Amino acid sequence: MKKRFPPNRTRPLAVAAAALILLATYVIGKEDRLRELALSASVPAGDAQRTATAGADAPHALPELELERLNRPKPEQTAATLFSSQSWVAPPPIPAVQPAPAAPVAPPAPSAPALPFAYVGKLIDADKLVIFLSRQDKNYSVSAGDVIDSSYRVEEMSESGVVFIYLPLNIKQTLTINPPQ
Repeated sequence: MKKRFPPNRTRPLAVAAAALILLATYVIGKEDRLRELALSASVPAGDAQRTATAGADAPHALPELELERLNRPKPEQTAATLFSSQSWVAPPPIPAVQPAPAAPVAPPAPSAPALPFAYVGKLIDADKLVIFLSRQDKNYSVSAGDVIDSSYRVEEMSESGVVFIYLPLNIKQTLTINPPQ
């Protein structure tokens, strides 16, 4: 058995259903338009005014997006740090007191070069002693008080050695001629 509604009751229900559908379509369409405006990355000046007026009509305003956070790093930046080493060892502690810089060390005192003479022989002539020396290819016969090449002066002479003074630095040097036996 079929039930039928009287014709005078179906018309107001159909009108009410159509009105609800139109109202829902209007609200959903307005929300979609607001969402599209908020998501657009570049908004020209004319659209910014329309967005502001549309936002005032909307029941819930959407929060503003922070577009700077959407930027990705450039590939060169990530490639440079992709395979970098990472140390998990704690760095050594920094000393509280920095050590004082070391005092400059004074240069060593100048010294005379090694004696360049080699003993060749000696001659004793009536109380006068003459020593024969060689230096590279030169031979010298010296007595006490003689100056050799304006660098060395013979200070003393004895049977066991000759004392020279290196004149530029006034330093005494001894050449042993007869080692004691």
